[in-house]
Amino acid sequence: MLRRLAIDAAAKSLGYNHTVTQPRNLTANQVLTLTTIRNYQHVHGRAPTVTELARLLDRSRGTTHARIQALTRHGLLRRQPRQHRTLEIIPPPQAKTAAKRVVNAADLITF
Repeated sequence: MLRRLAIDAAAKSLGYNHTVTQPRNLTANQVLTLTTIRNYQHVHGRAPTVTELARLLDRSRGTTHARIQALTRHGLLRRQPRQHRTLEIIPPPQAKTAAKRVVNAADLITF
């Protein structure tokens, strides 16, 4: 139950309401990855590379790449193959007018 609440809180911080995220069945790791990408873009003004993202998530590049592919299949991320720093979060329709906030994902997801 606590895990689901953490996922919902992180998803809402990204602009996704519960009805949008539930059919997509986002895992805690996918929400953490999206949150990390968004925070990195907000702080640095550009998207992270897969290596930088893997370092931030404390995972291997292969695991991070698999998460990126899963989020791309869900329609939440867009990227151009074989090019650096092309990760782009695709906002949900209702989040276009929502204010963007930096969220520390470590504070949101507690198990």
